[in-house]
Amino acid sequence: MLDGPGEAYPAGLEELLVAVSEEYAPARIMVTESGAAWPDRVTARRRASAACRWTAASSGPC
Repeated sequence: MLDGPGEAYPAGLEELLVAVSEEYAPARIMVTESGAAWPDRVTARRRASAACRWTAASSGPC
């Protein structure tokens, strides 16, 4: 279930990508975000893990 109005329709992404490909014929298409609004269920452990990964990526190991 999405966190907000609407429904999940995975085939819609494929339909959109095919239409863009046929209309514009790009060399490649990169999908970086699905746009889906799934509810966040963040625990303290997951929050700490994410903070550690961000810190390691920007300034070295945590």
